[in-house]
Amino acid sequence: MIKRNPKNTMWEMPKPLLRDAILHFFGEFHEYQWLDICATKKNRKFLAYFSKKINALKQKLTKEFFYYCNPPFNDLATWVEFCHDQHLKRNCTVLMIVPCYTDSSWWTEHIGNQFQYVSDFKFLDDRLGFLINNKPVVNEKGKRQVYYMPCVWILWRSKN
Repeated sequence: MIKRNPKNTMWEMPKPLLRDAILHFFGEFHEYQWLDICATKKNRKFLAYFSKKINALKQKLTKEFFYYCNPPFNDLATWVEFCHDQHLKRNCTVLMIVPCYTDSSWWTEHIGNQFQYVSDFKFLDDRLGFLINNKPVVNEKGKRQVYYMPCVWILWRSKN
């Protein structure tokens, strides 16, 4: 299992899993409509992305794109608050993957104990196996590592 506070907190989402989530929520997948707001050139999932240098947290999201966020898991509160606030203030659509920290303040304030602050959500069926540099994270025995707790897709959908 991937430990709670790993040195590398920029885990990459396997693209097929992201594609499946987008198809689940939207029924179709068009890569050009999406912008990865928390990425590097190596781990971005779409052609359009915000790098650390651009700093998504200082940007104003618009309805021009749908936004995908796989935040650093050591700074979840900042990213969840940012995505929720951008949705409320700018009426944009944000899809985010987060671990199920249901007892944290960021969860109760921005997702809700009954998911009342989100448009939709979907729990992952299995524990999430992240990537680093587009390769599965494996232990010293070569076994694929998974995140130690369940994760959930959170969607804040723009209102027409």
